[in-house]
Amino acid sequence: MKIRPTNRRTKPHFHRPDFSFQPAESPKQKACLLKFEEKKFVDWLSLRIHSAWQRFCPQVKDLNPVPLIEIAAISLVRSNPARVERLKMWGVLSEEDSIALSERSTAVDPDTIARMLIWMTLEHLCHWQPSKFQLKTAVKQLQPFHFIEHLAKNYQSNGVSFADAWVFAAHNPSNPEEALKKALTQANTLADKYRSEGVSFADVWRFAVYYPSNPEGAIINALNESERLAQKYRPKGVSRYDAWRFAVHNPSSSEKTLKKALAQANQLAHKYQSEGVSWHDAWHYAKNCSKPEAALKNALAQANILADKYRSKGVSFSIAWYFTKEYSKPEEALKEALAQANQLAHKYQLKDVSWHDAWHYAKKYSEPEAALKNALAQANILADKYRSKGVTFADAWFFTKEYSKPEAALKNALAQADQLAHKYRSKGVTFADIWYLTKEHSDPEAAINNALDQAHRLANKYRSRGVTFAVIWYFAIRHLSNPEEALKRNNFERPK
Repeated sequence: MKIRPTNRRTKPHFHRPDFSFQPAESPKQKACLLKFEEKKFVDWLSLRIHSAWQRFCPQVKDLNPVPLIEIAAISLVRSNPARVERLKMWGVLSEEDSIALSERSTAVDPDTIARMLIWMTLEHLCHWQPSKFQLKTAVKQLQPFHFIEHLAKNYQSNGVSFADAWVFAAHNPSNPEEALKKALTQANTLADKYRSEGVSFADVWRFAVYYPSNPEGAIINALNESERLAQKYRPKGVSRYDAWRFAVHNPSSSEKTLKKALAQANQLAHKYQSEGVSWHDAWHYAKNCSKPEAALKNALAQANILADKYRSKGVSFSIAWYFTKEYSKPEEALKEALAQANQLAHKYQLKDVSWHDAWHYAKKYSEPEAALKNALAQANILADKYRSKGVTFADAWFFTKEYSKPEAALKNALAQADQLAHKYRSKGVTFADIWYLTKEHSDPEAAINNALDQAHRLANKYRSRGVTFAVIWYFAIRHLSNPEEALKRNNFERPK
């Protein structure tokens, strides 16, 4: 038979499968049929969405849409009314599509759903760097980025981060906000209960987020573990606070992580010792940074730059290093401290406050003037109380600046001076001499013996010039490192 050519264009026929459910004889048979028909519908929907995805979305690097489409299709088909209403509210699912999905009907528009999934996926990829698991979970739960961001911003004042909002959106898809509010209430209750144990709200909140079924049990376990670690590793420089941080952030492997950090600290301290890095510095970076050596090298480079830049203003490398370690913006903090030191030194110069004293308080305290005024008041009280024992305001001010418990340190120094004065009285050493050396040297007795040896040597050497032992002794005490040079500089005479 001869086929006649025709110019009429025919539309391609697309066969729509029938997914309507047939009645079954028993509930068991019905359940199996429902499951089978649902799978057929999901397969059909996934295929149609994938076809639309390829038309609408250019290829995204390292993104395979097939598993995302499959889990999204299953999730859509099994959506509860709350999720459907939320998708309709966001304008990504029409009323007709929601009805078609519930009826497993091919009247659903795969193009609209494909656009929704493309939008949702690209929104996540553009605003943060989700892992494959996180992206898959977001698409499975049909949670767009802006919804998670909305949760984070609404509860930011309560200490909720984007990562926290993500956890609630991923694990409580039906009503993440309600679950979040419930966790916050629970965290506030537990924070009040365990505040006396040194547990902060931030710590409790971490347990409420990651251990929602039993946050209190997780807190108790962490407290017990931190106590055990603190006792075991205290000789190695681990504080109770350090142990608690490892127990909170590494609950399943706290000791293993702690031992690794200690090993890193030892290695860094040894490697960078010549650059002024102490073990405590190395430990700071080992316990707080995921890449401690890189962070340490970066901090050392910053400290060197600051030291070079502000050396003319009395800033040494050790000071620059202190600000680099302690502040997130070290140069701003350093400049502010220098300005405060200049202001305080000028304001309190009549009260025996030197620029170095002012600088001490400016770099150490968040409110330096209040700390300085408090220290001056303490020094006046000490000077009045111990004046009868020869303590001047300058002495009291020295102990107030240098010691956290100035009165205890002063009493200890006075007792030590009394003891040494009694011991060396026969050698002509007075309490005033010993008191001077006690303030200036960590080992006053060694300083006395050194001064006596140097004084006798110089007295023998310069006896022919008529220089008395008393004059030489004056210089031996006050210029212990090189009394002879000081003696010559003053023409062998004691300053008037």
